[in-house]
Amino acid sequence: MTTSPPNSNLKPHLAVLEGLLAAHKAGRLDEVLAQHPRAAGRASRTWLKAVLGTAGDALPSERPLGAATTLLLRWGLTQLRPDRVPTLAGIAREAWLDRTSWRPLLALMCHYGFEPVPPFRDRYHARADEAAADVLCGLWSVGPSTFYRYLDKGERLLAQALSRAPQGAQTTALRRFVESELASLA
Repeated sequence: MTTSPPNSNLKPHLAVLEGLLAAHKAGRLDEVLAQHPRAAGRASRTWLKAVLGTAGDALPSERPLGAATTLLLRWGLTQLRPDRVPTLAGIAREAWLDRTSWRPLLALMCHYGFEPVPPFRDRYHARADEAAADVLCGLWSVGPSTFYRYLDKGERLLAQALSRAPQGAQTTALRRFVESELASLA
């Protein structure tokens, strides 16, 4: 009897997640969701149900699924924070620069355009057009291969966090996050 390697059941979730993250980065999330109506419908009945139900009319009427998916992905990223704070804001300088446990989250969050890399001019002088990956490599004094290992780890952790439908306290936390995000936009 053979056993499957750890995380082998995450492969389908990881493939979908990578597609959604790439679409978000390219600004094509709505288009990708429209191209895959069955997958979008399945997501709407599970994860997005809590987001859509909480956000209601606050989502843009022309693209509610894309906006809801972005909120879900942002919430998923908060689940990777080592300090478990349910926001992408307020990350301490030490976490950005010195704590390797934060790097998978930071790489994922910045590479896919959910948050910019803050300027740390005393540590690294980024060019205005420099990609987030290059800025983070400079801040952390690592090469691209190390950065992409952090990114891969972040993607696996996020796929794992979003691989099961929300239940109980997780649904409540997701609803609170959506309310907070919408309040900050108002």
